Amino acid sequence: EVMGAESAIVRHQIVSGTQALTIGLFGLLRPGDIICFWNSAHTEIGHVGLYIGHGKIIHAQSSSTGVCVSDVTPGSYYYNRYYEARRIIT
Repeated sequence: EVMGAESAIVRHQIVSGTQALTIGLFGLLRPGDIICFWNSAHTEIGHVGLYIGHGKIIHAQSSSTGVCVSDVTPGSYYYNRYYEARRIIT
C-alpha cells in the first residue's frame, strides 16, 4: 500500500517522480472530489471538474459545448493536465 492507495500502478514509462505521484494519487479519488487542471502553458490552474467515478469528470468544457462528461484516465487530455484534487469535508 502506497500513501493509502489500494493498488499502486508502477510502469516503466514513468519519467519523473511527479508523474509517479500523480498516478498514485488518482487511485485515491472519490466521487465528488474537485480536480484542478493546468492551463495549456502549465503556469496556472486553467480548468476544474468534478470527479464522478470510474475515471470520469463532469465539467463545462467550453461555452459552446456546455456541461459534459470526460475521461481522466492515463493518456487522456485531462489526465495529462492534472494539477491537483481537493475534497470538501463537511
